[in-house]
Amino acid sequence: MPVPVADETGALCQLIDHRPDGPAAVCTVQRCVRGKVIAPLAVYEGWDLANESEPIILPKATMYELGVVLGHIHNHGRTWARPDGFNRFRIDWMENANEVNRDYWNSREDRLSREDQALLEQTIDAITRYRKGRGEPWGLTCGGFRLTTCVEHEGHFHPVEFSPTLTYQFDDIGWFLVDVSDDSMRRAFLDGYLSVAPQQPAFHRLVEGALIAARTRRCAYGGGLPPRLIPECKKYVSEEAFLLGPE
Repeated sequence: MPVPVADETGALCQLIDHRPDGPAAVCTVQRCVRGKVIAPLAVYEGWDLANESEPIILPKATMYELGVVLGHIHNHGRTWARPDGFNRFRIDWMENANEVNRDYWNSREDRLSREDQALLEQTIDAITRYRKGRGEPWGLTCGGFRLTTCVEHEGHFHPVEFSPTLTYQFDDIGWFLVDVSDDSMRRAFLDGYLSVAPQQPAFHRLVEGALIAARTRRCAYGGGLPPRLIPECKKYVSEEAFLLGPE
């Protein structure tokens, strides 16, 4: 985790006042890491949109180290203690996804069919029940960990965007894997993550749910229909693994 820079009073957090009833935001100042980007900035579903939608392929060593970085972030998030008076958004994407998606898809020209909408709602309900029953880790997350928000500097990898949120931590993994379609890259990333994070029963199944949650979340932000969303929903409800192909 990056270490905030203290102000002249020694405080690590600064309040930004824009309202008469209290601070509008709390921020920290961090040193800028002038690293080099590791992936194209125009990425969608693992394709480089600026290069005729060529698939993005990164070295497995890079993916492994990125998994290690996120694992350390989540370890910190699980041990972090909420200070007195601290407020931060608590988000469960799946709890609110059905209502959000129903309104969203019904307002689009390329709206889902009734069958696909019902499948999506069934999948979301199944994911919600499963992750609660399996005790998926809950805590502070990075909130913006993606290929396009990580840089390399002097042989180390650094995320350059943080939107810390209290939520299921595997949502970070799903959000990252939305832009990674290559099986070997996914496997290397998850291996790196598990090399430092606590082992979790049914890990791959939980990550599959988080990946669907991320695709749904992207839709709610106004993106097009992810081509893998409905096929993955069908596999999820039939308990067919889809996160990784055969080795």
